[in-house]
Amino acid sequence: EMIEMKLKYYPIPKKLLNDSDTKKIEKIFRYPIEQPINNTALDNINNAILTSNYMIVVCSPETAKSDRITQEIKLFLQDHPIEHILAVLAVGEPCDAIPEILKSKKIIRKNSN
Repeated sequence: EMIEMKLKYYPIPKKLLNDSDTKKIEKIFRYPIEQPINNTALDNINNAILTSNYMIVVCSPETAKSDRITQEIKLFLQDHPIEHILAVLAVGEPCDAIPEILKSKKIIRKNSN
């Protein structure tokens, strides 16, 4: 919860902003990693992922093991470069906390330019 509160009020660095970007993080989705969520919530999360410029992944050993987090990262990477994912180590060692997909060099994008 503390990370979520700090992120809500964190000013986005100017070098990461486009002219049309907002100056703060607009949406933060926080939920128990493997608890089922309803279709409406899942649609909202997926839409936010697809329309976001950046993704912040709060990493822990549970994050690294989560199939849902991996799917969300894959969805984001279809249309975004991996450099637009900001990994924050919250708990554990990087080798145990960072999802494998973020360690991989093979990223498949839907729209490769």
